[in-house]
Formats: sequence, C-alpha cells, structure tokens
Amino acid sequence: MLSEFISTYSYEIIFAATAFITGALIYRSAAAYFSGIVLRRKFRRGEKGEQKAGKYLKAHGFKILGYQSALRPHMLVDGKKVSFSIKADYLVKRHGRTGVVEVKTGKKAPNPASSSTRRQILEYSMYYRVDDVYLFDAETETLHEINFPRSASLPQRRSSSKAGCLVYSALLIAITAGILALVFR
Repeated sequence: MLSEFISTYSYEIIFAATAFITGALIYRSAAAYFSGIVLRRKFRRGEKGEQKAGKYLKAHGFKILGYQSALRPHMLVDGKKVSFSIKADYLVKRHGRTGVVEVKTGKKAPNPASSSTRRQILEYSMYYRVDDVYLFDAETETLHEINFPRSASLPQRRSSSKAGCLVYSALLIAITAGILALVFR
C-alpha cells in the first residue's frame, strides 16, 4: 500500500520536499539578513547617541579625556585570577574632578534602575578610578549623575559574637533584678 502511494505520488512528494527545503533556506537567509539590518540600525543609533553625548559634554564644560576607554580588570574565582574587559563611552574631567560617562539610547536602557544599566554603572564606579559616574540619556539629551551610597543602603549585619550575647544577657538580668526589687519592696 505504501509502495503504491509512493509510486503514484512520487513527483508530488519530491516537489513537496523540495519546496519545504527551499522555503526553510529562504526563511533562514531572510531572518539572517533582517537581523543584520536591525543590528546595524541599533549600532548606528548608539553611535549617534555617543556623538550627541560628546557635543553635550563639551557644551557643558567637560573636557573629554578618552572615548571608548577600555580596562581589563580581574576577579578571583575559587582563588584563580579571571580577567575581563569593560569599556566606558567617555572619560571626562570638569572642575578638577574626573568622571566616566555611559551613553544609553532607547526607552529602557537609559533608566538607571534597569538591572543591566545599573550593574554596568556600578561596575564602572568600582573599576574606573574616578570621582563621578554619569549616565547620558541620548533620547532626552540629559546627563544624570549616579551615586551608590556605600553603607547607607546596605543592611547591617547582626553580631552573633559571644561577647554581644553576654552583654545582652547581663542587660536582661539587670532589668529583671531592677523590676523584682521594685515589686518586692
């Protein structure tokens, strides 16, 4: 029965298989082509945003010390040194203070509360030895100064030392003794 079906419809089967494979190849090529267009547009948008930032910075008294300034810091992973790269859009100086500027375009990225933007700016504040860290929103042409308070926003750790427990216990005993002395007078 299957052999009858194949012999009767062999040209149709070959045509359908060829059409399917051709369609898949055209789809794959078109997807690659259009994703390349999207990436190129995004890259051009980023470049235009960086150009806007450069003009803005100069107009507002910043001296540009570097553009696309890269660092290669390291971290320790299980005691082993692991290097990585970071690249800030601008290194600047104004009023004797140095700073790093990150330029963002689009709707989400310029938001400093966005997790990826916040982490990137925090990384710059850790590794670039500068006084100030800025975020430039290229859409609104706005420069934001970003600060991460070192201790104010961090939760305080409770001390679980034996000395702390002894002091707390002694305080409770003293309060209890004082209350009992007042009650049994």
